[in-house]
Amino acid sequence: MLILHRLLSNEQSKEDSSLLRAYLATQMSWNIPLFIVLSLLVVSYLFFVKTDQTSIFEPFQKILFISGITLLYLMIGSPLLSLSYLSFSLHMVQMSIVFFIVPPLILLGIANIPFAKYKLLLRLKTVFRPKLALIMFATLFLLYHLPFMLSFISQHDFIQKLYLSTLFILAFIMWSPIALKRNEFSYNKKRQYSKLSSLLIMPACLIFIVSALLQGIDNPFMSNLAAHLCLPSESLQILPSPFNTKYDQMISGVLMISIHQLGIVTTKKFNDRL
Repeated sequence: MLILHRLLSNEQSKEDSSLLRAYLATQMSWNIPLFIVLSLLVVSYLFFVKTDQTSIFEPFQKILFISGITLLYLMIGSPLLSLSYLSFSLHMVQMSIVFFIVPPLILLGIANIPFAKYKLLLRLKTVFRPKLALIMFATLFLLYHLPFMLSFISQHDFIQKLYLSTLFILAFIMWSPIALKRNEFSYNKKRQYSKLSSLLIMPACLIFIVSALLQGIDNPFMSNLAAHLCLPSESLQILPSPFNTKYDQMISGVLMISIHQLGIVTTKKFNDRL
């Protein structure tokens, strides 16, 4: 992304467009090392499920776990990652799947494991409370979509990766009360926690909806955000209207809210079946 922003810092021209097209073409690749790591993780999971005598795994849990790993790879290790930078809506769908769909799927796949026997996990649990993780995630997620923060992060590749990795870890912790079977949350507490989650995630989603209503792409806030978050489709002439218009921005906010709610509802239903 840092290289892309440098390319876009000059005036747009046919040469710039060709250069951007060439760069984008080089990014349409598959991350093989990540594929190997995630494949080993799946193999280890299947081996554990087969050999563990203390837990009973439902058949659909294996499907959920593998689906979560597959979605994670498609979102961050496939050409879809590069495509997600072409518009607000595509980028928000990518981030929403990574943070709102992948963690609960993976957690549901391991929901029956008696974590009480793993002392390291218990120690981590005492440090990172789900509600604290939820507040931290919501705050960092909101800050990530503010131009001043995104401008700084996008200029430092290591910091950006560390920031997103932190969000990913926090996402697992904040989803644990809803996805895991054995925890201290009762049914009513889970409902309250779900409502709190929706409330805290809402501001980051409303940024796009409200800003789109205020002059859309011509809004200085959105123009500044677009300069660091997305490649303008008009420079590449790849995506047609309504991409990168005020409608695209409104859709991105609605999609974030919808995918988050879908994650909550779906996770609850699968958790009830365990």
